[in-house]
Amino acid sequence: MKFAVTTLSPLIEESVSISLFEGTFEERTRKISDAGYDGVELLVRDPSKLNLQQILFTIRKYSLTVAAIGSGLQSSMEGLTLSASESSQRQKAIQRARELISLGAQLGTKIVTIGSFRGKSGDLTLLTDTLASLAKDAEGFSIILAIEPLNRYESSLINTAKEAVNVINAIGSPNVGLLLDTFHMNIEEASWSETIKETKSSLVHVHLGDSNRLAPGLGHIDFETVLTSLAKIGYSGWVSSEHLALPNPDKAGIFGAQTIRPILNQIQCL
Repeated sequence: MKFAVTTLSPLIEESVSISLFEGTFEERTRKISDAGYDGVELLVRDPSKLNLQQILFTIRKYSLTVAAIGSGLQSSMEGLTLSASESSQRQKAIQRARELISLGAQLGTKIVTIGSFRGKSGDLTLLTDTLASLAKDAEGFSIILAIEPLNRYESSLINTAKEAVNVINAIGSPNVGLLLDTFHMNIEEASWSETIKETKSSLVHVHLGDSNRLAPGLGHIDFETVLTSLAKIGYSGWVSSEHLALPNPDKAGIFGAQTIRPILNQIQCL
């Protein structure tokens, strides 16, 4: 398994609650490398404004890679959702999703996450059809759209791993997979190990956040069980620290690494 952390892409001045580490993009990238992460999950707002060569240069300078493109800022900052009932708004969201897919390919990742970008409510059939259409775009770029179940308090669309797998199976594309987030699992799932085992064939990405949405180790989630369960199914993808940047972005990012890295090292030595 490879270990990543969520952080903002360049040129975003606003504060984002789950962007870890502080400073310029280069300063954050250096801190991420020093903390022991293997990659970054980039939280992207407007792909057209990014200097891709500069991003790649900086990431490679610190021996990191891009684990995934996070799409959540599309809903929180741009007001775009893939389940929008109004056609013109939905088309804007679809176009932005296509831009994120292209960006992911150019930055060398295989994953574009679909969490809050899908919307808080709406028609599941319409959302499924929209994702099926985007899967065709993703196929051309060898990108996988990773559908993230969100807890019932954040969305009424796809709350559990089973619901996500049903949508994935309905789409029937190898370019759509499952993203499990331990914070949301803590609310919606009955068992870490059983959920991971049952979703083995669909699982493509994992977010790590504790029961209180703080860094791993600051709540009551048993991350050794989570990571061991992933190892038992042969999962070799990314696990990404995605949690609140409290008490501050640097301390949160470092604490998460200090909790997760030793467990990963132990598992890899078995």
